[in-house]
Amino acid sequence: MLPHDILFHVLHSLAAYQNNVVVKDAKSGHVATHQQFLSDIVACRNALRDSFAPETIAALQAEREVSVLILSHGYEFVVSFFAILAIGAIAVPLSMY
Repeated sequence: MLPHDILFHVLHSLAAYQNNVVVKDAKSGHVATHQQFLSDIVACRNALRDSFAPETIAALQAEREVSVLILSHGYEFVVSFFAILAIGAIAVPLSMY
């Protein structure tokens, strides 16, 4: 389940009714439609959540601040960024270049 947030409502609606290409990673050549992007966000969110310690899960459930550091770029960065938001943690984009 995704957060009750306009960003995720719009993404879900686009995936359900339009499913156009939403991300083109120029460096890797990876192309993702709205459906693939949403699916990758959910898969990444689940993998991140499964890797968290019980204390981190408790902090998220208590709506305390939780920050997650992910080092990636391109499509992986975009998916990770949205997955962190979907968990309810703080996502702060930083340039690696």
